[in-house]
Amino acid sequence: MILPADMLGTVVHGDDGMGNTNPPPPKGKVITQSAAEFIVEMAHSYPHEITLVPVGPLTNIALALLLDPQIAGLIKEIIIMGGAVSTPGNISPVAEANIYHDPHAADIVMAADWPVTLVGLDVTHKTIINTAFQQELFKADNPTVTLIQRILPCYQNFFNEFYGLGGDIYTHDPSAIACAIDPSLFQTRSAPVYVETQGRCIGQTIADWKRQWGDRPDVNICVDVNSEGVLALIKECLTK
Repeated sequence: MILPADMLGTVVHGDDGMGNTNPPPPKGKVITQSAAEFIVEMAHSYPHEITLVPVGPLTNIALALLLDPQIAGLIKEIIIMGGAVSTPGNISPVAEANIYHDPHAADIVMAADWPVTLVGLDVTHKTIINTAFQQELFKADNPTVTLIQRILPCYQNFFNEFYGLGGDIYTHDPSAIACAIDPSLFQTRSAPVYVETQGRCIGQTIADWKRQWGDRPDVNICVDVNSEGVLALIKECLTK
Protein backbone atom coordinates (compact mmCIF):
# COMPACT_ATOMS: atom_id res chain seq x y z
CA MET A 1 0.00 0.00 0.00
CA ILE A 2 1.49 3.36 -1.04
CA LEU A 3 -0.13 6.62 0.07
CA PRO A 4 0.46 10.14 -1.26
CA ALA A 5 2.94 12.00 0.92
CA ASP A 6 0.38 14.64 1.88
CA MET A 7 -1.86 11.95 3.41
CA LEU A 8 0.75 10.31 5.61
CA GLY A 9 0.46 12.80 8.47
CA THR A 10 -3.15 11.93 9.22
CA VAL A 11 -2.58 8.22 8.65
CA VAL A 12 0.28 8.18 11.16
CA HIS A 13 -1.01 10.63 13.75
CA GLY A 14 -4.77 10.79 13.17
CA ASP A 15 -7.00 13.53 11.79
CA ASP A 16 -6.46 15.62 14.93
CA GLY A 17 -2.72 14.90 15.19
CA MET A 18 -3.38 13.18 18.51
CA GLY A 19 -4.35 9.69 17.47
CA ASN A 20 -8.00 10.66 16.90
CA THR A 21 -8.48 11.13 20.64
CA ASN A 22 -9.91 14.64 20.11
CA PRO A 23 -8.58 16.25 23.30
CA PRO A 24 -10.10 19.54 24.51
CA PRO A 25 -8.61 22.77 23.13
CA PRO A 26 -5.54 24.06 24.99
CA LYS A 27 -6.15 26.68 27.65
CA GLY A 28 -3.32 28.95 26.58
CA LYS A 29 -3.59 31.99 24.33
CA VAL A 30 -2.19 32.04 20.81
CA ILE A 31 0.64 34.56 20.46
CA THR A 32 0.56 37.08 17.64
CA GLN A 33 4.09 36.39 16.44
CA SER A 34 4.91 33.84 13.80
CA ALA A 35 6.93 30.84 14.92
CA ALA A 36 9.98 32.21 13.11
CA GLU A 37 9.67 35.58 14.85
CA PHE A 38 9.31 33.84 18.21
CA ILE A 39 12.48 31.81 17.63
CA VAL A 40 14.39 34.98 16.74
CA GLU A 41 13.14 36.81 19.85
CA MET A 42 14.00 33.92 22.16
CA ALA A 43 17.45 33.50 20.63
CA HIS A 44 18.26 37.14 21.38
CA SER A 45 16.65 37.04 24.82
CA TYR A 46 18.50 33.88 25.89
CA PRO A 47 21.74 33.78 23.88
CA HIS A 48 23.61 30.45 23.90
CA GLU A 49 20.96 28.87 26.15
CA ILE A 50 18.34 27.54 23.73
CA THR A 51 18.39 24.06 22.24
CA LEU A 52 15.85 23.53 19.47
CA VAL A 53 14.55 19.97 19.02
CA PRO A 54 12.40 19.97 15.87
CA VAL A 55 10.45 16.75 15.37
CA GLY A 56 8.86 17.82 12.08
CA PRO A 57 9.83 19.73 8.94
CA LEU A 58 12.38 22.51 9.49
CA THR A 59 10.33 25.30 7.90
CA ASN A 60 10.09 27.58 10.94
CA ILE A 61 13.77 27.29 11.82
CA ALA A 62 14.84 28.07 8.27
CA LEU A 63 12.48 31.05 8.16
CA ALA A 64 13.91 32.31 11.46
CA LEU A 65 17.41 32.07 10.05
CA LEU A 66 16.41 33.95 6.89
CA LEU A 67 14.67 36.57 9.03
CA ASP A 68 17.76 37.10 11.18
CA PRO A 69 20.98 35.26 10.19
CA GLN A 70 22.57 36.38 13.48
CA ILE A 71 20.67 33.70 15.39
CA ALA A 72 23.11 31.11 14.00
CA GLY A 73 25.58 32.42 16.58
CA LEU A 74 23.00 32.57 19.37
CA ILE A 75 21.33 29.13 19.34
CA LYS A 76 23.10 26.62 21.60
CA GLU A 77 22.23 23.57 19.46
CA ILE A 78 19.68 22.13 17.06
CA ILE A 79 18.86 18.44 17.50
CA ILE A 80 16.84 17.28 14.51
CA MET A 81 14.63 14.22 14.34
CA GLY A 82 15.04 13.61 10.64
CA GLY A 83 17.16 12.26 7.86
CA ALA A 84 18.38 8.91 6.67
CA VAL A 85 22.07 9.00 5.86
CA SER A 86 23.09 5.35 5.64
CA THR A 87 19.72 3.61 5.68
CA PRO A 88 16.62 3.61 3.43
CA GLY A 89 14.03 6.35 3.82
CA ASN A 90 10.53 5.92 5.18
CA ILE A 91 8.62 8.09 2.68
CA SER A 92 10.70 7.25 -0.39
CA PRO A 93 13.57 4.86 -1.01
CA VAL A 94 16.03 7.57 0.08
CA ALA A 95 14.13 10.20 2.09
CA GLU A 96 12.88 10.48 5.67
CA ALA A 97 9.48 12.13 6.04
CA ASN A 98 10.34 15.24 8.08
CA ILE A 99 13.11 16.26 5.69
CA TYR A 100 11.08 15.31 2.62
CA HIS A 101 8.22 17.65 3.53
CA ASP A 102 10.45 20.73 3.32
CA PRO A 103 13.82 19.81 1.82
CA HIS A 104 14.68 23.43 1.00
CA ALA A 105 14.32 24.41 4.65
CA ALA A 106 16.36 21.40 5.73
CA ASP A 107 19.21 22.30 3.38
CA ILE A 108 19.22 25.88 4.71
CA VAL A 109 19.48 24.59 8.27
CA MET A 110 22.26 22.12 7.38
CA ALA A 111 24.24 24.83 5.62
CA ALA A 112 24.20 27.34 8.49
CA ASP A 113 27.12 27.70 10.87
CA TRP A 114 25.52 26.50 14.09
CA PRO A 115 25.72 23.22 16.06
CA VAL A 116 23.41 20.64 14.47
CA THR A 117 22.88 17.01 15.46
CA LEU A 118 20.95 14.74 13.13
CA VAL A 119 18.96 11.98 14.86
CA GLY A 120 17.74 10.10 11.83
CA LEU A 121 16.41 6.71 10.86
CA ASP A 122 19.97 5.41 11.16
CA VAL A 123 19.37 5.24 14.92
CA THR A 124 15.62 5.63 15.46
CA HIS A 125 14.95 2.32 13.71
CA LYS A 126 17.41 0.62 16.07
CA THR A 127 15.37 1.41 19.17
CA ILE A 128 12.01 -0.35 19.28
CA ILE A 129 9.32 0.18 21.88
CA ASN A 130 7.80 -3.28 21.98
CA THR A 131 4.43 -4.25 23.42
CA ALA A 132 5.99 -5.61 26.63
CA PHE A 133 7.66 -2.25 27.26
CA GLN A 134 4.39 -0.48 26.54
CA GLN A 135 2.47 -2.57 29.05
CA GLU A 136 5.14 -1.99 31.68
CA LEU A 137 4.93 1.74 31.00
CA PHE A 138 1.14 1.80 31.29
CA LYS A 139 1.38 0.52 34.88
CA ALA A 140 2.48 4.01 35.92
CA ASP A 141 -1.13 5.13 35.36
CA ASN A 142 -0.31 8.84 35.45
CA PRO A 143 -1.92 11.48 33.17
CA THR A 144 0.97 11.50 30.70
CA VAL A 145 1.10 7.74 30.31
CA THR A 146 -2.70 7.54 30.12
CA LEU A 147 -2.70 10.01 27.20
CA ILE A 148 0.03 8.02 25.45
CA GLN A 149 -2.01 4.85 25.92
CA ARG A 150 -5.00 6.50 24.24
CA ILE A 151 -2.99 7.91 21.36
CA LEU A 152 -0.88 4.84 20.69
CA PRO A 153 -3.35 2.59 18.78
CA CYS A 154 -3.48 4.96 15.79
CA TYR A 155 0.31 5.01 15.63
CA GLN A 156 0.51 1.23 16.04
CA ASN A 157 -1.96 0.69 13.20
CA PHE A 158 0.35 2.54 10.84
CA PHE A 159 3.42 0.57 11.86
CA ASN A 160 1.50 -2.69 11.72
CA GLU A 161 0.20 -2.02 8.20
CA PHE A 162 3.40 -0.64 6.69
CA TYR A 163 6.08 -2.54 8.62
CA GLY A 164 4.31 -5.55 10.14
CA LEU A 165 5.64 -4.77 13.62
CA GLY A 166 2.78 -6.44 15.47
CA GLY A 167 2.17 -3.62 17.92
CA ASP A 168 5.81 -2.57 18.33
CA ILE A 169 6.83 0.94 17.22
CA TYR A 170 10.03 2.64 16.17
CA THR A 171 11.36 5.30 18.52
CA HIS A 172 11.56 8.44 16.37
CA ASP A 173 10.74 11.69 18.21
CA PRO A 174 11.63 10.34 21.69
CA SER A 175 15.12 9.53 20.39
CA ALA A 176 15.72 13.19 19.58
CA ILE A 177 14.56 14.19 23.06
CA ALA A 178 16.76 11.47 24.57
CA CYS A 179 19.72 12.86 22.64
CA ALA A 180 19.04 16.32 24.07
CA ILE A 181 18.90 14.93 27.61
CA ASP A 182 21.80 12.48 27.38
CA PRO A 183 23.91 12.73 24.21
CA SER A 184 26.25 10.02 25.54
CA LEU A 185 23.60 7.47 24.49
CA PHE A 186 24.42 8.18 20.84
CA GLN A 187 27.51 7.64 18.74
CA THR A 188 28.08 10.36 16.15
CA ARG A 189 30.26 11.11 13.16
CA SER A 190 30.79 14.58 11.74
CA ALA A 191 30.44 15.59 8.12
CA PRO A 192 28.75 18.24 6.02
CA VAL A 193 25.19 17.26 5.10
CA TYR A 194 23.42 18.23 1.88
CA VAL A 195 19.70 17.81 1.21
CA GLU A 196 18.45 17.02 -2.29
CA THR A 197 15.79 19.57 -3.22
CA GLN A 198 14.53 18.32 -6.56
CA GLY A 199 14.00 15.22 -8.66
CA ARG A 200 13.32 11.65 -7.70
CA CYS A 201 15.65 11.80 -4.70
CA ILE A 202 14.11 14.94 -3.15
CA GLY A 203 14.58 14.94 0.61
CA GLN A 204 17.63 12.69 0.60
CA THR A 205 20.19 13.59 3.28
CA ILE A 206 23.71 13.09 1.95
CA ALA A 207 26.76 13.09 4.21
CA ASP A 208 29.85 14.37 2.43
CA TRP A 209 32.18 12.10 4.41
CA LYS A 210 35.22 12.99 2.30
CA ARG A 211 34.33 16.69 2.09
CA GLN A 212 34.35 16.75 -1.69
CA TRP A 213 31.52 19.23 -2.28
CA GLY A 214 32.94 22.44 -0.91
CA ASP A 215 33.02 24.38 2.33
CA ARG A 216 30.00 23.67 4.55
CA PRO A 217 29.92 23.30 8.36
CA ASP A 218 29.92 19.81 9.83
CA VAL A 219 26.78 18.20 11.22
CA ASN A 220 26.92 15.65 14.05
CA ILE A 221 25.28 12.59 12.51
CA CYS A 222 24.01 9.90 14.87
CA VAL A 223 25.23 6.57 13.52
CA ASP A 224 24.63 4.24 16.49
CA VAL A 225 22.68 4.22 19.74
CA ASN A 226 22.52 2.59 23.14
CA SER A 227 18.93 1.44 22.67
CA GLU A 228 18.56 -0.01 26.15
CA GLY A 229 19.74 3.29 27.60
CA VAL A 230 17.26 5.27 25.51
CA LEU A 231 14.37 3.05 26.60
CA ALA A 232 15.42 3.30 30.24
CA LEU A 233 15.54 7.10 29.96
CA ILE A 234 12.07 7.21 28.37
CA LYS A 235 10.64 5.06 31.14
CA GLU A 236 12.32 7.15 33.83
CA CYS A 237 11.01 10.43 32.40
CA LEU A 238 7.45 9.17 31.97
CA THR A 239 7.03 7.31 35.24
CA LYS A 240 8.97 9.27 37.86
